[in-house]
Order: sequence, then C-alpha cells, then structure tokens
Amino acid sequence: MKRIEKLKIPRTPTFFRHADKKVAAPPGSLVYTGEQRVDRPTIDVIAYGPERIDERGRVGLADALDLRAADRVTWINVCGLHDTDLLRAIGERFGLHPLVLEDIANTNQRPKIEFFDDYVFVAARMLFLSDADGPIHSEHICFVLGDRWVLTFQESPRDVFDPVRQRVRAGKGRSRKMGPDYLVYALLDAIVDNYLAVLDRVSARVEQVDRKVVDSFDPETLRELHALRHDVFYIASVIWPAREVITGLQKPDNSLVSEKTRPFVHDLADHVSHAVDAVDHFRQLLESASDHYQASVSNRLNDVMRVLTVIATIFVPLTFIVGVYGMNFDRMPELGWKWGYPFVLALCLAVTLGMLRFFKRRGWF
Repeated sequence: MKRIEKLKIPRTPTFFRHADKKVAAPPGSLVYTGEQRVDRPTIDVIAYGPERIDERGRVGLADALDLRAADRVTWINVCGLHDTDLLRAIGERFGLHPLVLEDIANTNQRPKIEFFDDYVFVAARMLFLSDADGPIHSEHICFVLGDRWVLTFQESPRDVFDPVRQRVRAGKGRSRKMGPDYLVYALLDAIVDNYLAVLDRVSARVEQVDRKVVDSFDPETLRELHALRHDVFYIASVIWPAREVITGLQKPDNSLVSEKTRPFVHDLADHVSHAVDAVDHFRQLLESASDHYQASVSNRLNDVMRVLTVIATIFVPLTFIVGVYGMNFDRMPELGWKWGYPFVLALCLAVTLGMLRFFKRRGWF
C-alpha cells in the first residue's frame, strides 16, 4: 500500500501559468501569456438581421469589416490570440483601448467587465470536463459589445457556442430579432449553462467520494478527496468573478444593454447565483468529508492505542511478579515449594483476569 505522504496529487489548473512573460512590461503592453493552441489565428463572421444572414469562415480582417452594416448585427469571432499584430490591427479598427488589448492577450486574466464610452469589454472563462473523472480545463474568452457589433476572442476552436450559432442560423426565437446585447447575453448564457453541466458531473464525484470516505481509509480515497477539493476550488475561482460580470451588465446606466434584454440578464444572474451556491455546497461537503476522514483515522488510531495500552498495562504486574521470582536469592520460601511454579502461573492468570474485568467494567475496551 502506498504511503499517504507519497501520493501524487494532480496538478491544479492555475491562472498564473506563463505570467512571467509580463514581468517588468509597462501597462498596456501587448504580450501573449498563454500557450499557442492554433497554428494560425482565424476570423469567422456572422452578420445577421431579421430577414437575412451572411456567414463567412476564415476570412481576413478587411473582408470581415466589409460585412458590417447599420441594419444588422455583426459577430466577428477571432480564434487564436498569439498573433499580437492581428489584435493590434483589430484594436485600431474598432478603437479599443490598449489596456483592453492587453487583457485579451493575457490568458491569466481574471473574469471582469469594463465600460467605455462606446463599447463594453467582458473577460470570462469557459470550463471543460473531458470525462466523468477527468481533469478540469478552462480557456480564456473575451467579448467586446459595441453598437451593432460584437467581437469575441478565444484561445482555440473549442467552445460552447454551437447552440447559439445554430439558433442564429435557423432564425428561430429572438436570436435574429434582437440586438448585439442579446447576442452577448446568449453567449454568456451558454458559458453559464456549461458551468452548471460541469457542476452536475462534479456533483456525482463529490457524492461518490463522500460515500467512500465513510467506508474506506485507504490512501486512494484521500488522494481522490484532495484532487476533488482542488477542482472545486478552481471552479469557484472561475464562477465567483463571473457573478460580478453578470451583475455589471445589469447596471442601469449601461446604454448598450437595452430594456428588452435586461430581463434575460437578470435571469442569467440567477443561474450564476445557483452555480455559486452549488460550489459553496460542494466545498462544505468536501470539508466535512475531509474532517470525517481525519476523525475516522484518529478514532481508529485511538482504538489501536487503547488495545495496546490495555495489553501493556496487564503485563506490568506480570513483569513485577516474574521479576520478584527471578531475583535468585537463596532464602526465598517459594523456591523450595513443589507447588511454587503452578502458584506463580495461577497468580499471573488471576491478575490478568482481574484486570480485564476491571477494564471491562470501566468501559475502557
């Protein structure tokens, strides 16, 4: 069996990986801090209105800008953030602040929302769980909401936005009748829904580990417990700031979010609050499971020590008795008595039984 101190705990995802790339860089420096996930950045565009939709994939920036029109919403999605020249060019075309571009290229960026004169910037994270017991991954995602346009920036082609794209293409419901603020809401709603899906799968793992802690004291259970606690803490570090982002979108002075979209944003805030409550519940369950595991191990150790103490205590008078008769003096009355040896054995047995009865009556074992 492996020793507990040698268990290998899976590495927890972190926001601070590759953060050394920005050390000593001045504010507003456009430095990509993540791992390159695609060979070349790509730009996909969907321009839509109530009656018409144009969609183009893997186009240049100039072609993407040609689809912009005042009578429709233009969604420009940039996949791959390592090309800082492309990000700088997009920033110049849309008038983005250098600090916004810095946050887009910084994959360690904490989720947040910032308001500017003619656009709103949102940084968030997407969560992914490869399988039921697999590690949790996250990716940096940014939104820029402007007047009749939306920019999205993501690290890799993997995202959770396919349902939104399908609704826009099909023209069902409100997708093509509402403005760009509703599109941002729909994208954030897809991210939050995926949070809940990840939490649902984590919930099954929490319940499984909680049951194993009750019945098992092996190091593997402890390893699973620690790994799961790390995952839940990481999820919390993603979801808690997301609540601040959604709350920011509800500001009454935010002119880029229309009155028609605000009720949907309020509903999204409720979903995020539900996710936050679930994370808090999981943390409490895991802390309780950890305390129960430690208490169970401690109680088991106490039981072992109690038995060993009883055994050691019984042998104290026996050691005294045999020590007395092992002193080898010439004038000891029992040494010449033919029943001396049986007498000593009977005395030892009587002392042992008497002590066991005494311990039993006191409830010591």
